[in-house]
Amino acid sequence: MRVLVLAPYPPRTAPSQRFRFEQYIEPLRADGFELEVSSLLDGEGARLIASDGHLGGKAALAAGAAARRFRDVIRGRSYEAALVHREAFPFGYPIFERSLSALGVPYIYDLDDAIYLPPGGRPRFSAFRHRKAEGIARHARLITAGNRYLAEWAGRHNGDVRIVPTTIDTELYRPRATPDQGERPLCVGWSGSHHTAGYLEAIAPVLRELQHQKDVRLRVIGDERFSIPGAEVEALPWREESELEDLSEIDIGLMPMPDDQWARGKCGLKALQYMALGIPAVISPVGVNVEIAEGGAALLASDPAEWRVRILGLIESPQRRSELAAAGRQRVEERYSVKATLPLYREALSAAVER
Repeated sequence: MRVLVLAPYPPRTAPSQRFRFEQYIEPLRADGFELEVSSLLDGEGARLIASDGHLGGKAALAAGAAARRFRDVIRGRSYEAALVHREAFPFGYPIFERSLSALGVPYIYDLDDAIYLPPGGRPRFSAFRHRKAEGIARHARLITAGNRYLAEWAGRHNGDVRIVPTTIDTELYRPRATPDQGERPLCVGWSGSHHTAGYLEAIAPVLRELQHQKDVRLRVIGDERFSIPGAEVEALPWREESELEDLSEIDIGLMPMPDDQWARGKCGLKALQYMALGIPAVISPVGVNVEIAEGGAALLASDPAEWRVRILGLIESPQRRSELAAAGRQRVEERYSVKATLPLYREALSAAVER
């Protein structure tokens, strides 16, 4: 079966793509599925969009990207199905998705964020985005949603919604060797992007206090400009070539989140990365995080006082860190690994064509 994947970004550059469908390409090939990825932007285009200014260049880029998507729609007829990750085009109405449907190309709508809301839940353009996402959902043959919260929204607009969680390749993500804590201070860390680094502000006073009391290292991956006044923070950019190495130096992984609509749509990737690497995780009880932590696979913390107790308890108990690391790894292997979730992807692709 040949499947055309409409993706926003170049391969191996965006976490949503890497952990939603890219890591399934080779395993699905063994089952007879050929996934061809058509990225809306190349590497240079993605860097231009992320930069400030350059309005003329961005307009030309958008026009070229739209032309590329029109070509994708036309050639989509030579595929058995399409997979639209998030949206085919970020501006305007869902004309590309509707065109695929009109031409008889069944498509799967893959949703791993509450993109029907503006980031942070701000009201600007929210009505337009909501209508666009509804249109994509209605014309899809079926929807794969990353968690129950997203599936509930999708179920209001489509009769076939399947929860396919964001997952980790446990062959690539393996528990790191237990570091010798006599050689370096314990590392408390976080990984994400500059868009979500602000979530750390809620526990910044806790981290500053713990560093002063226990002489721990603080590491932030994904925002090299992040800082906490009065604390020493090792802030690193995200780099694909050193991602696993940078993560593996963390001894206690953090995932604070606000309890709002946008955060509830998140799929828990940070927690899953920590847990797959055998890093004990402390996370907010928001959205899918509650399910991820089931069975004691991660610690939940709601307010600064709880964050302090959870982190301090792990700092002071190597045994507790070891137990939590093992429970987290087991949880990922059983519920959130590529191997565990591959049948769900296979069934969704097959159902899109069979129906």
